Amino acid sequence: MKNEHLTEKIDIIDIPKEIKEIMIENKQKKVFMRKIYIIVVFLIILIILSIMSSIFFITNYNEKDESTTSSITYEESEDISTDTSNEVLIVDLKNGTDTEIQEEQPAKNNEDVQQEEEEQPVKNNEDVQQEEEEQSYIDVDETVYAINNVNIRALPNSSSEKLGVLFAGNSIKRVAIGSLGWDKVVYNENVAYISHNYLSKEQVKVVEKNVEQKVNYVTASKQNASAYPDGWIDKFNETIIELQKQFLNGAYWNHMGYDSATNDNYKIVTNIPCNHSVNGERYCNSYTGKADDGYPYHDKSIECLGFANMLSDMVFGKDADVRIYYDYDEIKIGDLARINNNMHTVFIIDKTDDYIVVAECNADYRTCRINWGRKISRDKVIGWFISRWN
Repeated sequence: MKNEHLTEKIDIIDIPKEIKEIMIENKQKKVFMRKIYIIVVFLIILIILSIMSSIFFITNYNEKDESTTSSITYEESEDISTDTSNEVLIVDLKNGTDTEIQEEQPAKNNEDVQQEEEEQPVKNNEDVQQEEEEQSYIDVDETVYAINNVNIRALPNSSSEKLGVLFAGNSIKRVAIGSLGWDKVVYNENVAYISHNYLSKEQVKVVEKNVEQKVNYVTASKQNASAYPDGWIDKFNETIIELQKQFLNGAYWNHMGYDSATNDNYKIVTNIPCNHSVNGERYCNSYTGKADDGYPYHDKSIECLGFANMLSDMVFGKDADVRIYYDYDEIKIGDLARINNNMHTVFIIDKTDDYIVVAECNADYRTCRINWGRKISRDKVIGWFISRWN
């Protein structure tokens, strides 16, 4: 027999209107919440993708930055220096003469660094392991100098990880000499390796020689001369030209090659970059001047800050008072600007409504390179300023 209750028609219940409205409203809320959920998920996915993209960009940027040499390119500036890539200029202000270090081999660019110790074919892992086992070392404890820019490697072979670059003329501690052409050195307190052919125990010798410089000097324009005392712009330009002769554009404000710092080390200029990743601040010049009153949290003025303070004193003297301000329109020639998120100080040679022209040191934060004449647009001059005008 069939179950009768299965064959019976079920009466449709007549749902009250109020309940129907509640049911419809609940259904709409569910649909709305579902849409919100989908949107939130979509936004989370976008954020994750954005973070991954940023990490990828930063990683690639750092890798690129680590492979650069000490040179820095300024998009808005002209190269106003002579080529000093093959010689080191040391300016001795005591006797007023220029000296130069005798030429070694030409300093190499970044592409050449990739080749300096890589003339041999790249070896596979088995060859590398066999070579490491065959190589013997003689322990030493000495300071050596790079003949040219040379890579610092994690292992004694040209296919291993590159840890950094030892720039031409820079020193490093050697702890062992390898029998197969790779020497052990101390880099960042760890053992690393450099090709033996690019290291020398002898420091380049300094000989006196008159060097004739052909420089297009950077000076202040006279279009706003009326804003300054009579004749001041002319006097300022004369001083700036003399300073450019002493502190050459493209050279390095440091005392590389000198065993110890002296009170007069700020007078020394070389063409050997500091290479802060290896030497830290050991060879950076320092200068303590009146403008230091504008930086009460600094123990000493080195690198960009010391260089700018030195120029300020040489223009205004050591007794001119210091005033701090924040308005671009107040800038005058001879002022100092603290920019790049309070990371860099420049000395202002010229100023217009649209840009400033500066002298600076260590703009790459690595080498203490001197540069005269870089233009910085107004929208990038964000920070605070120090004036000696009173």
